[in-house]
Amino acid sequence: GAVSRSLTGIGNLLNRSNSSMNAGLDSALNQRESSFRSSFRKQEQIVAASINRQQRQMTELRSFASTGVAGAITGRGIGAGIPGLGIGVGVAQTLKTGYTDAVNFNEQLNKNRVVFGAYADQVINFFAKGAPQALGQTEAQVLESTGTFGNLFKNLGIGERDVFNFSTSLTALASDLASFNNTPVDEAITALRAGLTGESEPLKRFGIDVSDARLRHEAFLLGISDGKSVLDANTKAQAAYSVILKSAGDAQYDFARTAEQGANAARIRQASIAQLASTVGNYLVPVMTKANVVLGKFAVSASNFISG
Repeated sequence: GAVSRSLTGIGNLLNRSNSSMNAGLDSALNQRESSFRSSFRKQEQIVAASINRQQRQMTELRSFASTGVAGAITGRGIGAGIPGLGIGVGVAQTLKTGYTDAVNFNEQLNKNRVVFGAYADQVINFFAKGAPQALGQTEAQVLESTGTFGNLFKNLGIGERDVFNFSTSLTALASDLASFNNTPVDEAITALRAGLTGESEPLKRFGIDVSDARLRHEAFLLGISDGKSVLDANTKAQAAYSVILKSAGDAQYDFARTAEQGANAARIRQASIAQLASTVGNYLVPVMTKANVVLGKFAVSASNFISG
């Protein structure tokens, strides 16, 4: 009888423990999902609010560039011709950079389509659109970031929906961290990527602790580890993602709050100009691709002729 009662008690204890763990996991997952939805809605509002302002800036930029080129071509006096020539040279350099960015943009498009599968359209045609105003980055930069994060998560065996959620939210957070701490966005992205693999040092400058002890505790709270065992790469990345979002604190949405101030206004201006150049440069990609093919064939033929 005593043994039976003991076994019954142990069984009840295990059931309660299991129920508690399941409840904790459900709560953690719901919290994570809610956090992402809130972040994504916020980004949607930012993009929507910025469209008119971006269109106005693009119109002004096109007008400015065309006036400069026209001044250089028509030579409307020294006062217009010399500044126009200077602007024309600047435009030529911008277009050269734009072509390079356009090539990179197309490569990132292909990568994102492969990485995100069914969610690729949402990344490319929604999240990345309006990036200069919403995030202070060009569309190519945003897609490079989402593709990098997405590839990391996908290779860890994380589900397709979470790959999409994690990658877009971290890409947006990178702009916020850079804004809040006045650092380049690339540095924030690099630090976030390092943090996901358990490298804690880079994120310390942003006030985020992803030490092993912190990740084990977070994994326990999420119900994906016992809090004592060594974390595998998948578990570590999920725990790090959760810690990062919780620790971002006041930095979240800082880019949107300060979009019209100093550094962020400059980021938006630079990204908008680069985006325009990339858009124009995209029209040059087919022409340059054909030219490169022809030149490549010519070089092979010439080499074969010379070598006999």
